[in-house]
Order: sequence, then structure tokens, then C-alpha cells
Amino acid sequence: MSQDSYEKCDMCSESKIQDVVVYCSKCQENVCEVCNSEYPESFDCGDSQDWFCRRCVQENPQLLERRKCKNYDICGAEMLSVSMDKIPGQNMCFECWAYRGELKKTSSPEECPVCMDEKLLVELSCHETHKICLECLDKTNESKHVTNCPLCRKSIGNFKLIPT
Repeated sequence: MSQDSYEKCDMCSESKIQDVVVYCSKCQENVCEVCNSEYPESFDCGDSQDWFCRRCVQENPQLLERRKCKNYDICGAEMLSVSMDKIPGQNMCFECWAYRGELKKTSSPEECPVCMDEKLLVELSCHETHKICLECLDKTNESKHVTNCPLCRKSIGNFKLIPT
């Protein structure tokens, strides 16, 4: 028989199973599902690292404003503005900030020299003529923090880990 872990809800002061109590990034309180459902506005924070209780969203609707990543036309990522603001001056999603950096892309689709698909390509830092698609760049980055260009093998970046 498994032992359930309990946490106290800061709103109703009841101990609940940990899975139904969530930490709000704004008010910094633990909020259970019952207390959270007392506020009528429903919302979805998406895939953000931040979560906000309904009370905070009702009082601060700007918490759910989303912005596009600086590399949006390549990566397609949008994030909550408050999450993006945690990376000062970057205006990038966590993936781009941690693994890709600011990307220069081609103006029209070209054939990727790695996968041979017609896509928008990303210019690599080793040479302005070395370009590959984002999917191939991400596959190159998957298991390493230092990435080499698949065309000339020069280092194209030391990639940071996402802070926890």
C-alpha cells in the first residue's frame, strides 16, 4: 500500500494529498483544487514553468499575456510574458535561450544539407554559408553541451542548461 504525501492549502488550511495542491507563482501560496475552483475564471498557462491560482489571474489578468519568442518564425514558441521576463533582455523562449540563442534564418525555404528537406534554414556561427534546419540543429544538440557544425565540424556553441 502506498503512502500518500500531504500538503497544507494556504487558503483553507486543510491538509490535502500533494497532487491536488499547487504552488502559485504570484501569491506564493499552496492552493488546493477546491479553493482554486471558487474563482469562476478558467485559464490555461500552457507549457510554462509558472502556474497561477485563479484568484491571482482574476486580480491580475496580465499574468496570462503571451509573447512570441524572438525566433518565433523558426521555433514557433509562445510563452507567458512573466515567464519570458525571467530571462532579462532576451525576449526568447526557454528552449532558444538555453540551447539555440538568437537565430538568423533564410528568407525563403532552402534544402537542408543534412535531412535534404525544403525548410527555412538557420545560419550557423562557424560560417555564414553553413545553414541547416532547426530540427537538425536540435538533433545535433540533443546529447551535448558543445555542438559542432555538421558541415565543417567547428564548434558552433557552448549551450547553457535551463536554470531550475
